[in-house]
Amino acid sequence: MDATVAGAMGLGEILAHALGSAPMDQTEVLRVSIVEISEEPAQHPSLLLPMLTRLAEYDRVRQGQFLTWQLQANLGDPEAVAHIVAELSKLQSGDTLTLTSQLAERAFDFDKRPDKPVPIFQLCGHPLCTAGNIANIQALPKAGKSAVVESMIAATVNGNRQGPDTLGFSAENPKGHALIHLDTEQSQYDHDALIRRALRRARVTTSPG
Repeated sequence: MDATVAGAMGLGEILAHALGSAPMDQTEVLRVSIVEISEEPAQHPSLLLPMLTRLAEYDRVRQGQFLTWQLQANLGDPEAVAHIVAELSKLQSGDTLTLTSQLAERAFDFDKRPDKPVPIFQLCGHPLCTAGNIANIQALPKAGKSAVVESMIAATVNGNRQGPDTLGFSAENPKGHALIHLDTEQSQYDHDALIRRALRRARVTTSPG
């Protein structure tokens, strides 16, 4: 069996299972149309889009029902009500990133070759990180992971000027995107110290923000 067909059947079976356990108050037309996926799997990825459109609509209906329930449960909280109403407005206007659009963007197109991304970070001239990919720094305790993070931050803030101590890291940020560092492990004091060491590496004496 073609791999694409097998994948589509697998997805259809998962959806059928999910719908089988869904509340009975869901729109029956959507339930039937999605269950049909498992009976008539798409032969080509492009044919999955109509199915995903139906799935996105089903998901939109369920999100709307959930938000409506949240609204009723939080009528005494003005801040929560404002947030829920905003989410409902986005949902009704279609201002959400649907599964359909995400998969359409990632679909392989034989006739269209994506532009080669510019490395965001390099180490001694060797590309390390590019947009759209995830990088992981892993080592034993006290092996220098924090120093590597400091150096990468310093390289970004530094703008590739000569002299700063970045341990060989260089960075490209032509569009001037913000650099965000979230520390979920250390105390606020230690996080502050790490950022200040990074700024010293970059020879920055004022707030970069």
